[in-house]
Amino acid sequence: MTLTETPFTIDNLPYGVISTAETPTPRCATVLEDDVIDLSALEKDGYFKSIPGLKGDVFSMCSELFSMKPPASWFVIPSVYNGRQSSLRISGTPIRRPWGVTLDSNKPNDPPAFRPSARFDFELEMGVYLSHPLPPGEILNINNAKDHIFGLVILNDWSARDIQTYEMAPLGPFHSKGSGTSISPWIVPIEALEGSQCNARVQDPAPLKHLAWKGKEDEATFDIELKARVIRNGKSYTVTETNLKELYWTPYQQVTHLCSAGEGLSTGDIFGTGTIT
Repeated sequence: MTLTETPFTIDNLPYGVISTAETPTPRCATVLEDDVIDLSALEKDGYFKSIPGLKGDVFSMCSELFSMKPPASWFVIPSVYNGRQSSLRISGTPIRRPWGVTLDSNKPNDPPAFRPSARFDFELEMGVYLSHPLPPGEILNINNAKDHIFGLVILNDWSARDIQTYEMAPLGPFHSKGSGTSISPWIVPIEALEGSQCNARVQDPAPLKHLAWKGKEDEATFDIELKARVIRNGKSYTVTETNLKELYWTPYQQVTHLCSAGEGLSTGDIFGTGTIT
């Protein structure tokens, strides 16, 4: 791979966790061109005081527009639910089909049964890792949201639709969303995405004051093209082509809403943007 081919240049140093056969202990690393740089080795040489581990809470947003009529609250606040950190998997890690309680759609009169999911689905999203914490009780100004974002990853929120259908009421998804959340191995820092900043989509009605972007209009969100492919029998099929800027709620609005009740933010928390369609 040449310098012109790799996305990881001096202007885009991603962050991840590595281990090797010689040194199996997981540790932080970055990439420059096609070289992986062990940051723990630099830390031992005194380049850093410390490197915090990224293990926080997981949240998932729901920000794509429905094909059916959305609830009234949809255009007022982002929809979100709490996830579990244990569901995170690096891309390429096998995901087992989850078991759960479902109804047989072909036999609607049969009682529910505990069985493997027959409708295991993917959701193309981006994951947003948080950096600087926000103390509990404080409210985040949306124009300071960028200061609390470390970087972005591609995220697949695996979803068992049949399990989800049965368990949704009244408290929302649980097992249907807990079997796996795949993320890309390298976190692209928010600073490396400044060249992709763009206008957000028009929101109607206008967002509430605390969710209203007050910065430059062309810095409200990011123009990031995304594509999902299914590989079957050696052939690749494109099933989704979309863009982060198509989300109804921007990442800045989402992180602001995440702590708007005074919960605070923790370093290493990650949230999914919701399916981008």
